[in-house]
Amino acid sequence: IENGRPFRSPDFTYDIQNPRQNVDHQLLKLKGHYHMAGGAKLNIQYAFQRNHRQEFDRRRGELNSRPSLDLVLFTNTLDLSYNHQTRKNWNGSVGVQLIQQANSNIPGTGVVPLIPNYDMLNVGFFAIEKFTSGPLEIEGGLRYDFRHVETARVNRGGVLQEDSFDFNNFSAFIGAMYPISRNLTFNTNLGTAWRPPSINEQFSQGLHHGLAAIEIGNPDFVSEQSFKWMNTLNYSDSKLNIELTGYANRINNYIYLNPTEERFVSLRGTFNVFEYLQTDAFFFGTDLSAIWTMSSHWELFSRGSIVRAKNTTENSFLPFIPADRLETGLSYQFLTGVSKNESKISFSNMAVAKQTREPDFDLAPAPPAYMLWNLGAQTSFKMAKHKLNVGLQVTNLFNEAYKDYMNRFRYFSHELGRNVMVKLNYEF
Repeated sequence: IENGRPFRSPDFTYDIQNPRQNVDHQLLKLKGHYHMAGGAKLNIQYAFQRNHRQEFDRRRGELNSRPSLDLVLFTNTLDLSYNHQTRKNWNGSVGVQLIQQANSNIPGTGVVPLIPNYDMLNVGFFAIEKFTSGPLEIEGGLRYDFRHVETARVNRGGVLQEDSFDFNNFSAFIGAMYPISRNLTFNTNLGTAWRPPSINEQFSQGLHHGLAAIEIGNPDFVSEQSFKWMNTLNYSDSKLNIELTGYANRINNYIYLNPTEERFVSLRGTFNVFEYLQTDAFFFGTDLSAIWTMSSHWELFSRGSIVRAKNTTENSFLPFIPADRLETGLSYQFLTGVSKNESKISFSNMAVAKQTREPDFDLAPAPPAYMLWNLGAQTSFKMAKHKLNVGLQVTNLFNEAYKDYMNRFRYFSHELGRNVMVKLNYEF
């Protein structure tokens, strides 16, 4: 950590060796809807995802080719909703959401798994109603969720440990939108939400190889409960669009990962210890975005965000809270005749401040502020009745060496250098 970068960095190579990760995902999604009488509509969506994660440590002999963490997670989701229009000024929807997950640790790693095998079932019911009268819109919603979790693991003493948990709660919101003038609109939203603890927050019990850290969970955690008030002002005309949002969020039983002063020393090395904790917290902040269309070709845009957070129980700062940031850029839209052909090039700058609101203890001080330049381009080609969209995105154009406060790898190494991504999308 004091060195600030990997000792082996002069021997950099594109060959990926241990320690490393191997992750693959498969996703299948089906969705459809059925139109009914009176403008009603029935919606259905099913999704299946398989996630396979392997983390390899630097080990001796044939163990070096064997993963130290080997997890397979299956997830099934089913969403059913009914959109209705009961009266002239009323419309809304009711629905149900089901989520089923099964996580399995593949045997043969020779290491106590970081998290246990588990099965989870979550059932949620919701109803949303919207009232419109002239320029005024009022919307409210209510949701109930029930979650059942069963876990099984062999602890460090070699004993099979099985647990089951049930979580349930209501959440609700009410919001309104009112146009103050032809160009200015005001939105306000007051809501409550909840989040049960995740499996890793409850049961982490060892080395997380992907982050070279010991993580300790707590099975006695209760659900988070938040109360959030958000207000938005939006100004829009033919040339300028500005949106300013401010919010305040009180979270009871907030769960967070906290760096400790402990070290875990073993034959495999020395590792920092992180512990999941629970406290009451208060978040507030603001987001600002603006787009100025200077001409039919040129557009200036800017996006910024500020977040403040406090541990209200101990009157201290929380770890891993985003630093202030501002992105500003310029884009050029190409024209063909009198119509746009969706070809655009943009050049932007991302400026991120140093996080000065640090917790009482951290493994290393917050990294300095940094500034990145990004380049983007997109165009489309007509192919008979079809269309091919092509995009190019280059982040960190000038290959700046920097560290981001939110990344736990910052203790050891810098962020990615120049990154080039090409996107192809074919519509048929």
